[in-house]
Amino acid sequence: MALAGALAVPAVSAETYTIDPEYTAPSFEISHMATTTLHGRFNKTEGKIVLDRANHRGSIDATIYTNTLDMSSPAWTAHMLEPELFNVEKYPVATFHSDNLVFSGGVPVAAKGELTIVGMPVPITLKITGFRCVKERCFANATTTLQRSRFGMTKYTEEVSDEINVQVPVAAFKN
Repeated sequence: MALAGALAVPAVSAETYTIDPEYTAPSFEISHMATTTLHGRFNKTEGKIVLDRANHRGSIDATIYTNTLDMSSPAWTAHMLEPELFNVEKYPVATFHSDNLVFSGGVPVAAKGELTIVGMPVPITLKITGFRCVKERCFANATTTLQRSRFGMTKYTEEVSDEINVQVPVAAFKN
């Protein structure tokens, strides 16, 4: 009996969630001419989130379709999609991968991972706030600040700042 108990497989506590593409829309703010703030948003994101809250572990795999960028102006949008910036013809997606979720009080408060934009992987940390699960859905906000030059986006540095503030409202359905 003791041997049977020792060989028993422990219960799996990880839960898998699918990112809701209707709700999850990464957006950003960037300074233009050191006077105004431009806003952009990516209209399609998909992926998976695995949460093991009991063991304070998890992962995130997300795909952001950069070719869905919306700058609220057709001219600005077309400009941002050009080869010297998001180069969406060659790189129609950006990806984020993290196997390192940081927990506090049983909830994730950060995700340390790698963001790849225009084929350039860069380590980043997303700060997670407002994490809450209701029934079969989880919600949170993720934020970070990026330097576009780390992704090789160095064009127009006189007009547009290197620093980009990123906000991502996230919703995910339990599988």
